[in-house]
Amino acid sequence: MIELKDKKIIRVIQKDSSLMHLTWMINNICNNKCTYCLPELNSGKGHHYKWENAKKFLELLFEKYPKIHCSVTGGEPSISHFFPELVKFFNSNGHTIGTTSNAFKPIEYWEDISKYLKYVCFSYHPEFPVKDFKEKVIAASLNTFVTVRLMMLPSKWDHCIEVFNSLKDIDTCFLEPVRIMDWGSKHKETHIYTKDQLDWFHTDEAAKPHQKILKHLGKQEILKITSDFQFEDGSILLDDPNNNINSIEFINCGMTNFEGYVCEVGLKSLFVNSSGQIYLANCGIGGPIGNIDEFEQIKWPTMPVICNKKYCHCTIDVNVNKWVRNYNQLKNQGLIKPRILNPNT
Repeated sequence: MIELKDKKIIRVIQKDSSLMHLTWMINNICNNKCTYCLPELNSGKGHHYKWENAKKFLELLFEKYPKIHCSVTGGEPSISHFFPELVKFFNSNGHTIGTTSNAFKPIEYWEDISKYLKYVCFSYHPEFPVKDFKEKVIAASLNTFVTVRLMMLPSKWDHCIEVFNSLKDIDTCFLEPVRIMDWGSKHKETHIYTKDQLDWFHTDEAAKPHQKILKHLGKQEILKITSDFQFEDGSILLDDPNNNINSIEFINCGMTNFEGYVCEVGLKSLFVNSSGQIYLANCGIGGPIGNIDEFEQIKWPTMPVICNKKYCHCTIDVNVNKWVRNYNQLKNQGLIKPRILNPNT
């Protein structure tokens, strides 16, 4: 088996080199106020930019990037009155879009909008239970790929297990029990688990992905935003669902310090926050390059950047093309001899 702690990533190669990933924090208002959530994500007042300007921004975006996937977050995206139009705007222009939501809207809403989404990632929050949550999951899964992220709050453990058991047999969604980490909330008890609770995350029941083949979605291709990873010894870990290793493991193992690397954020990624500020990536490197309400003044990127961050914590950013600055020199000198790595040896 691969010993990750002994590996150093020197190059990340996007699986789909033509794809640009836009992350859009559409608002900072939410119907919930979860104790583990940061106030800046749920205590706002909705949009801080004009929808007409947002459409102008998108028209420019579509001109500059031939293939875009947009991941919409919040706040709660479905509270946005222009979210359905945004989804259909991406869809009608030949690009893809998906969202993360707490299933706030009624079943009929998800039955309709899921027809235009590449995926829906529903999050279940035990402090604010949704009684028809399962029905919403099933309704959306008839049209697109659905993931459920169940927030396993220690103080609501029994309720979480009950919900997990009610969802795990749905054969049209991927179910992920989520261990709550220290996300900066002042409520520290939200990420302190008992030994039995921590042990549960390592049981076969919790660890095994509850994913089934969606036969009724035969024409749907599940979106994969992943990469191959090359290490200092020349070995290459190919993106493969059978190797059980991905960017999350690299982050957890402290392997994502890319300071000094050449990185194609801006060319392969952009981030828009709830104020309409536009950045090259989720990490905010280099500061904003413009604002939706001033779309004519955006400084569109034309070159890769040199990373000045000591820690890359976002899976989207980790999967953007990047390499050590002297990579080509090392390869030409024969100091790097690429070879495919078997993750099981």
